[in-house]
Amino acid sequence: MISETEVYLAAEGEMEGAKLRLAGFKDIPQLSKLYQEARASQNTKQPETEQAMESWLEQGGAMLLELKDGSILGAVRWEDKPDGWQLDPIATLPAYRQRGIGRWLLTVVESLAIKRNIASLRLDLNSEQQEALPYYQRLGYSNQPNGDSVIHLHKRVGGIWQMQNEETGQAAQDETNDEVEALQA
Repeated sequence: MISETEVYLAAEGEMEGAKLRLAGFKDIPQLSKLYQEARASQNTKQPETEQAMESWLEQGGAMLLELKDGSILGAVRWEDKPDGWQLDPIATLPAYRQRGIGRWLLTVVESLAIKRNIASLRLDLNSEQQEALPYYQRLGYSNQPNGDSVIHLHKRVGGIWQMQNEETGQAAQDETNDEVEALQA
């Protein structure tokens, strides 16, 4: 059985022994640096401070790709919302793009969402990120026009087999909180 908090990749070369895992508070400095480097060319108005990263982890979570030496190559983070998870676009170090890291990250996050009874994922792209639209569409995200300049993407990951009630949702949230607390310890 694959652990929900750690997945080792069958990769060779410099990525041999890499693993996907849930981020904890101890990862905040490295995650903040990753997002700063990954977004440097996008002229984003939001600085990727450690406080901002802590807020993401408190309100949702993050999945990261870590090499054996502890360096982080990519991550995707999310916030819990009433209708599902709001994802932030994938952050990958420029030197490691086009290697499937984003696809690995999203596949594991989507699997985690299904396990935790999350029915849908949303992701917004601003004007500096529009070139990523075809990539996310290939991964099954559909554009949900809203009349503004932001591209709103959506992907349904759950099915009608998922129980949509408060008791199940609360149990899944309690399990998530326990796992995150264990990683942060």
